[in-house]
Amino acid sequence: MKNIKYVTLEEKIKEVQETEKQIKDKPTTERKLLDLCGHLYSLRKKPYKQVKILSDYDTDGIVSAYNMYKFFSGICNVPVKTEINDRRNGYGISDKIVPEKDTLYVVLDMGSNQLDYIDEVLGNDTIIIDHHIIEDEKIKEEFKNEPRLLNLKADLDGSGELPDYCTAGLTKKIIDTYMSRLSVKIDEKDLNAITAMAAIGTCTDCVNLLDIYSTNRFLVRNGIDVINNADENNFNYVLGNFFATCGINTNGKITTAKELAWNIGSMINGASRMSKTFDMNGGQFMFDTLTGKVTPETYVNILKAKEINEKRKEITQTIKKSDELKETVASVKANNDNIVIYILPEDTPETVAGLIASDIVDKTLRPCICVVYDKDADCYKGSGRNMDGFPSLYENVKKALGHTEGFGGHDGAIGISSMSFTDLSKMSKNLSEIYKNITIDSKPVEVFNFNPKGLRGLTDKVLSLEPIGSGNELPLIEVPINGNEKITDLSKKNNNPHWKILDTEYGKMKEWNYEEGMYSSPTSVLAKLEYSNYSGRCELTSDKTLDDYNRLTALQKPVPAKIKAKNEQLGNP
Repeated sequence: MKNIKYVTLEEKIKEVQETEKQIKDKPTTERKLLDLCGHLYSLRKKPYKQVKILSDYDTDGIVSAYNMYKFFSGICNVPVKTEINDRRNGYGISDKIVPEKDTLYVVLDMGSNQLDYIDEVLGNDTIIIDHHIIEDEKIKEEFKNEPRLLNLKADLDGSGELPDYCTAGLTKKIIDTYMSRLSVKIDEKDLNAITAMAAIGTCTDCVNLLDIYSTNRFLVRNGIDVINNADENNFNYVLGNFFATCGINTNGKITTAKELAWNIGSMINGASRMSKTFDMNGGQFMFDTLTGKVTPETYVNILKAKEINEKRKEITQTIKKSDELKETVASVKANNDNIVIYILPEDTPETVAGLIASDIVDKTLRPCICVVYDKDADCYKGSGRNMDGFPSLYENVKKALGHTEGFGGHDGAIGISSMSFTDLSKMSKNLSEIYKNITIDSKPVEVFNFNPKGLRGLTDKVLSLEPIGSGNELPLIEVPINGNEKITDLSKKNNNPHWKILDTEYGKMKEWNYEEGMYSSPTSVLAKLEYSNYSGRCELTSDKTLDDYNRLTALQKPVPAKIKAKNEQLGNP
């Protein structure tokens, strides 16, 4: 199979260990962090009457706000206030904001491309900490040179090798640098909470956890260690209760990176996603809950956050299981479409569009843009998600539209705050043409090569790999399936009760009977390998067939002759 590279677990462990040795912040990153911390220290002499944090409404924005709120509360002698953007009003600093006098503004997870407006309205002393792509070269230069501005996408050393931190990760780096260089101490419970929140933001924002120019892997591991060893003496009590409500760190279970994103990160984001449904600023509600005092009201709000997230999951699962979505997936595969434009039913909250887009990408192995019509605003809103190996989704949408109005994002994802029907039609038509002759990176899909009969005792090895990649996922496992087998038969045949396969394509755990028409002849399922807190062991999760991945082969760029010869020498296709 041209698009499959078989590796052993031992080979993958060695590869990750070698990558770990290369992980280090660039000198320009370290200098920029020092410059910002020096600038923050100098502000102690300024006559500010308050610090006001303005942050984005997603998980990265909320946990970044949490971290900087704790940080400034620990080092400042003035009140620290926080405002989380209302998702209903769109991304970025509002054009209706009213500045307050004698206030130091700190803008998080947004604002890079609004620098001129922010300086004019909030003041040119405003601190901006962000990680989104910077469009304007003049703004890039300002981020390179001004100590108050931090966005490593400004390409500080001009190499084009951009550290892949999210804003939550940057807040932790700032706090660590400030503490170490200025001998400042922060309360242990707050510091442990900051460490945990940085890990959650890093996992949820799907940055590369093996990026050698950022310490994401270590940020996540440190956060997991803190959570696994948390107790009432060393950890914030409200946050600990929230984590337990998310199913984390209960009954001695080991926490994983994927659970940080899917259990905690999704619940933090859930309230914001459901802002319109529940008629409230869900992001602000979530921040206020996480920073709340130890009172009955706070615990009621934690349970309310869970209720809101359950409603969000119910809506999402209904769409994932719908005949319309299944038909779309089948059509994409049948027609070999290279990008998917999916329009949700009108009554769908636009804030679940990203989740549905991710699901479609997972099912089709193609980029997807998912939108819904907003009757009140008379426009389309939504999100797009890219597929690994495909060129920048943001750049292609910009090329298709000829402008950047009403949407933003980066290589891996876009957010659409306002798009007319005319622009939606134009985008769909032009993207279809752009993606007809598109080529993708020729990196093959890695598949573990070992016998399922020998899966016992692998938990420690699997956990030594975790966390890796940008989706907290390990390489796949090829599981041979005959046309009339059930998964339960497979388990019995392999005499391995510690392993099972879960059918996640439509969100159910069940026996998957291959006689139902999905696989009418012998084939192989590519299953995900991951550690499960719920069983206390590793599990297989059914995912794709080899044919699904081989559909990507036709799109791949030609492999250079020298690399091809080397692969053949090593026994790789």
